[in-house]
Amino acid sequence: MKKQLAAILAAGMILTACGGSGSKNTTQYDTTVFKDWFLNTSGEMDTWNYLNQAASVNTRVLVNLESGLLDTDQYGSYVGDLAESWTHNDDYTVWTFKLRDGINWFRQDGSVYAPITAQDFVTGQEYVLNPENASVCTEMATSNLVGAAEYNSGDLKDFTKVGIKALDDKTVEITCKQGAPYLESTVLYSSFYPVSADYLKEVGDKFGTGPDTILYSGPYLVKSFTNNNEKTLVANPEYWDAASVKVPTVQMIAVKDTESTKELFERGELSWCTLAGTQPTAEDRAGNEYMYKSDPVACAYVMFLNNENANESTKKALNNENFRKALFYGWDKTGYVEMTDPLDPASIFSYTYTSSNTFFTSDGTDYVNLPALKEWNQNLYNPELAAEYMAKAKEELEADGVTFPIELQYYYKAGDETAAQSAEVLKATFEEAFPEDITMVLGEYSQTFRTDVASKQLQAMAGAGWIPDYLDPTNVLYTFLPGGYMNNSEDVNNMGYSHFDLPEFVELYNKAAAEVVDTDKRYNLFAEAEAYLIEHAYFLPLYQAGTAYRMTSWNPYSRTYTLTGGREYSYKLVELSDHAYTAAEIAEFKEAWAAERKARGLAG
Repeated sequence: MKKQLAAILAAGMILTACGGSGSKNTTQYDTTVFKDWFLNTSGEMDTWNYLNQAASVNTRVLVNLESGLLDTDQYGSYVGDLAESWTHNDDYTVWTFKLRDGINWFRQDGSVYAPITAQDFVTGQEYVLNPENASVCTEMATSNLVGAAEYNSGDLKDFTKVGIKALDDKTVEITCKQGAPYLESTVLYSSFYPVSADYLKEVGDKFGTGPDTILYSGPYLVKSFTNNNEKTLVANPEYWDAASVKVPTVQMIAVKDTESTKELFERGELSWCTLAGTQPTAEDRAGNEYMYKSDPVACAYVMFLNNENANESTKKALNNENFRKALFYGWDKTGYVEMTDPLDPASIFSYTYTSSNTFFTSDGTDYVNLPALKEWNQNLYNPELAAEYMAKAKEELEADGVTFPIELQYYYKAGDETAAQSAEVLKATFEEAFPEDITMVLGEYSQTFRTDVASKQLQAMAGAGWIPDYLDPTNVLYTFLPGGYMNNSEDVNNMGYSHFDLPEFVELYNKAAAEVVDTDKRYNLFAEAEAYLIEHAYFLPLYQAGTAYRMTSWNPYSRTYTLTGGREYSYKLVELSDHAYTAAEIAEFKEAWAAERKARGLAG
């Protein structure tokens, strides 16, 4: 089996004889134009309506055109954007934002349309929540604001009963239905952006259909746009914080595939590139001093176990705790994770459902290292212990009429060669770990995983993760509640990758959610709830998502830093260089950045 796995991995990493860029990069890079890129096969915008979109392909443009109440700086500290100050009451249910003087709406050509007022934020929220607009980004408000869910469902007709008001032209008041100590991260989202009621009346149904049918409140204006080709943004000299905008022009260029960005970068036609396919391995062997690994996003991938599987024996096995624990301790995930990071898979291992470097207590302790989770936040691979659990599971399941080996089904997208290789590695590693007890059955789906597989309960396992929409453990762990997006015991055929009924977890979750004043206590209580999920092996931890091997001529630690809201796509603070940075230089930037975050109490 080890020979089989080695053959699979080798097939995915065949190197060309001429690969590698070990020589010096002497290209002179433009310091006045950020040359960004997107995939023209899947990366073009589908709307300019910032109040009705949630896709990253839209967000990465729109966050540069529009501003909200708050923003973050390059270290992750909250700073005022259109609001210059903000306060909250003792239980975090009422937040008050004071707007700046002299902030305006601009047309695409940069001319002033009208001043921005507090009422524009109310109008924006009314647009988002109006069920007739069918906005896809209502969740931020409906989860938090008084009356928002009721207005969005149509049960409440009077919008003045919703928890957002303009107390005067400069004051926005937001009232939450429960204490929301995390609201600063919530209002970063475009669903909290303002809109002019007069402009909505003026353009009607054309709002958001193109760059000339929106007003601008952010640091950039759209100079030109050609669908599936290029977008050019220019800095707005009248933006309130124009002095912080270091790059006057941004060009977003369509590329045919990720692999092609390397050559374009080395010619100076892009400001950065991502190495894909066999490129990282080839460049590593060639000693490429410019290749570095980017930081992960706030998303820990896990393998969900479908305890409502259509196969009765598989269903019984996955509902058996000893069987799940055998999988938890007995599967060596290294080979599988190598498909994501071929050079250093262990560096992206994760062991919890909540990702590391996401939540921190007041003393800088990472949430995943709090007492309840610390014992789980490590590599617990233990084949001897796994064998003990499997023996117990076998005895219990065979007494219930189950015959071994247990069939575990895994599906991947038809035509996706990388996904097919990963599936083969998954099969090889599981069958090597449990040669007599498990048979992995691979299958393909042609449309979507949800319709072709999950709705029919065909899968035994599926890898997925959750990026929090706002910076609080509730927005990660709620996906395991009875009606959660990921583990759903209420709507088995239409939602969720697994369907465990978890009353003990719900009790622990509710206890944590009720603590809104003491954030440290709140985080420790949520850690206890999450530890319960891990202890009982309701999922298999995988890796932290989002890392990639890259080369760059801009400092990635100069950019706005946030884990939510999409503000990380902002070009506002980006610093360009006239040369390609070496990995050593990037490491120095990161060290200084991390030290500043620690000094600010933002990380341990």
